Amino acid sequence: MAAFFSAVAPWLFSGAAFLTIYRFLPNARTTSRSLLLGTAVAAVLFEAAKRLFFWYLGTLARYPLVYGPIAGIIVFMVGVYLVVVLILLGAEVIALRERPVEVSSDD
Repeated sequence: MAAFFSAVAPWLFSGAAFLTIYRFLPNARTTSRSLLLGTAVAAVLFEAAKRLFFWYLGTLARYPLVYGPIAGIIVFMVGVYLVVVLILLGAEVIALRERPVEVSSDD
């Protein structure tokens, strides 16, 4: 049971965080279906990016060798950048889903 919870909990918490962001921060009304789609996209990409970033830091990156003590700040800034990009990507999915579709006539 603990292994299942430790595998599922990060997905649920990041999904809840993204849902809260997308529900209460924009100054626009959105449908529940759009919110859930944008939240799912952002949460899945966030978890994948988090795992890839940790893998990169553990295997390829040698920031402390190059930058010394300031490496922590650089890694933090890159992580914040990735999170902000994923938040904006999820918001873009919601915005595209909410946009009315224009039907063009071939006349």
